[in-house]
Order: sequence, then structure tokens, then C-alpha cells
Amino acid sequence: MADVAIVLSDGCQPSAVSTIAEALSVGNLQWSRTTKGAPTPFRWRTISFDGRPVRTMGGMTIVADGSSETLGNPD
Repeated sequence: MADVAIVLSDGCQPSAVSTIAEALSVGNLQWSRTTKGAPTPFRWRTISFDGRPVRTMGGMTIVADGSSETLGNPD
């Protein structure tokens, strides 16, 4: 399973974050439909430097799943 970290920063574009997450989600969905129950190929999480939510350029807030300290070694 590929481990993907989507890095968040204050002022980021929310569409950039959601596009990545949606592409990975569609990949997992298609994989599940064609392999009949095999584990999905992608896992992702959102990461901010300090683990706190970030404010996007459009004023939205995105909650981080972890911080740079909990990042580990994503693919």
C-alpha cells in the first residue's frame, strides 16, 4: 500500500488538497471494484508542520491528521 502525505500550509489552495485526496480515493474505489476485496493501494493523510489545522487562501480550515513529527516515511 502506498502511503501518501498531503502537506498542508497556511494559505494553501483547498482545491489542491482535495484534488489529491479525491484522485487517490477514486483509485481505491476502482481497485476495489475490479479486485473484489483486495486491500486498496493508497493510504493518505494530511500533515501540517505542527499538527494544527491550517487556514486556506479562501478562508476555509482544514484539519491535519498529524504533524511533521508524526510523518514517518511516506512514499
